[in-house]
Amino acid sequence: AEPGARITYQLDLVVEGTGTARGVVLRDPVPPATTFVPGSLELDGAPLSDAQDGDAGGLLAAPARVELRLGDLPVGTARRARFAVTID
Repeated sequence: AEPGARITYQLDLVVEGTGTARGVVLRDPVPPATTFVPGSLELDGAPLSDAQDGDAGGLLAAPARVELRLGDLPVGTARRARFAVTID
C-alpha cells in the first residue's frame, strides 16, 4: 500500500438466531493513517450521505468512524455496507 492508494471496505451483516435484532447499529472505525473518502458510503448498493441526517448512515468524528443505524432486523436479514479510504 502506498500513500494516496484507495481501499474499499465492505461490511456484511447477517442476522442469525431467533427473533428480531432490535435497534441494530453498525459502527466501523476509519483505520489509522487513512482518510475517509467523502461520498463513498453506501448501504446495499445505495449511496448514503456522510452527514448524520435522515438516511441510515454517516461519518462520526473523534475518533473517525462510520455509523449505520439499521433499526430492527428480523432473522435472515442481510445488509451490506461499503466505504472507501485513502492511505495518508
